[in-house]
Amino acid sequence: MFECYSIEQAFTLFGSYDGHVPARPAVVPAPLRPAGPFRLPTAFQSLRHRNYRLLWIGTLISNSGDWMDQIALNWLVYQLSGSAVQLAFLNLARLAPIFVFTLVGGVIADRAERRRLLFTTQAVAMVLAFILATLTITGLVQIWMVLVIAVGRGIVLSFNQRCRPGSGCRSWR
Repeated sequence: MFECYSIEQAFTLFGSYDGHVPARPAVVPAPLRPAGPFRLPTAFQSLRHRNYRLLWIGTLISNSGDWMDQIALNWLVYQLSGSAVQLAFLNLARLAPIFVFTLVGGVIADRAERRRLLFTTQAVAMVLAFILATLTITGLVQIWMVLVIAVGRGIVLSFNQRCRPGSGCRSWR
């Protein structure tokens, strides 16, 4: 792909430091062309594999949903209470179950079929989101309800993160 030149060859082809350009034009290599109609950069070559591509896209969507959920919960609590202390309680209610249940989630992820566990945690997260949406749309939502849903989301996240590939678990079954 790249050619190595000696110093004499480089001066002959490309000119010297004093600005003298040789009479003969420099050899310009032809640009590299992709093998097919589209070629991914080297960093994204793993996306050629369908299963990994599905996992990557699913993880991207799931993580985006988790962050939107976090922002929406904080926004909702602030709209309902206007209190920074209530926001702190909400974030504590979401993060405390992660500290408590992550070890349990890791044990279950090692012993259960991870794919089924991943689907189950995603389904429970979706149900919790639908419950919160229904409560919010109907106007029945209260702070304690949001805190209970945040605890549920924390538990779901503690199991969900342990059953993902690359989370430090043994293998993807």
